[in-house]
Amino acid sequence: MSKLKYHNLGERILNRYKEKQTILPPEILGHFFQRAYRLTGNDACIPPLAQYYYDTRIPIVQKGLGLLQDYVEHDINFPLNHNHPTNNKRKIDRYTLYQKCPEIAFFDEFLINLFYLTSTQLCTSLAENTCKRSIALLQQIDFEKIYYNKEVMLKDNSFMINSIFFINYLKLNNPHIRTKVVNLVKDYYLNEHYCLQQDLKMWEYHSFIYSLTHIVIAASHFYEKDISQYAWIPHYFAENIDEIIARTKIDILAEVGLSIKLSKQQERYSVAIRKINDHIINHYNFDRMLTPKYLIKKEHSNSIIMLLFYNNDQWYPGPNLILK
Repeated sequence: MSKLKYHNLGERILNRYKEKQTILPPEILGHFFQRAYRLTGNDACIPPLAQYYYDTRIPIVQKGLGLLQDYVEHDINFPLNHNHPTNNKRKIDRYTLYQKCPEIAFFDEFLINLFYLTSTQLCTSLAENTCKRSIALLQQIDFEKIYYNKEVMLKDNSFMINSIFFINYLKLNNPHIRTKVVNLVKDYYLNEHYCLQQDLKMWEYHSFIYSLTHIVIAASHFYEKDISQYAWIPHYFAENIDEIIARTKIDILAEVGLSIKLSKQQERYSVAIRKINDHIINHYNFDRMLTPKYLIKKEHSNSIIMLLFYNNDQWYPGPNLILK
């Protein structure tokens, strides 16, 4: 397809979701516009975002607080509320881990919601008591025992990475877990020259690349700021970009490009960025991906491609969702 058709692709994706707001589910709108706000800082993103937080994220934390209290104070483990996947190796492995350690499934969801309530100031207003009590209980948990091991790294990969960065963001009593888990990933997969130590099956290769992208994305507080640490990750991506393009799908590839963008390394790794962008443009069907069906089904792909292609000079934290 003509590259001219994809001029201002990020802006065009954003505009299509704005146009179709009235027909899209609140969860899709919430997920999309929390990323769109990071790009634009535009208050027009706030209404659908606020509705999603008030209707979904706050209730998840409020409901989870009771389960968390039972876990900490009464040693009652969490129920497993996940459906058993049947046709995806990575998801099946994750589910078997959750069966054995349901606390991981709980914390993967609870920590991300608590992070978002904190980053949008809701932990200082409507959800203040819930958040304070949650933090107090979380301070009593040794998260290294939960997340710092090879099986969790292999089966929970990007979810584990997100969680250990949220633990750090929320200033819980595990200050070194982020460094230890990042090093666990790096040392398991890469040698001292940052080359893969072993051949990986496709599903594990995807998990590995996803883990690297989420180190950068989580360090940016989910697109709130550029980062300067973990320079070895965009370097690895640039050095191995042809293999990554050949072995991954558009979602992962867009996250690779986005990791380079968040690391402010677009000029240094311009060849890799050009290859990523060209591949996405040649495989992104604008007419199909931005129909109502695919605005829902492929919202994650659309969001990541928007973040990568949008011409922004800065990122915006928040927003402040406290009702006036």
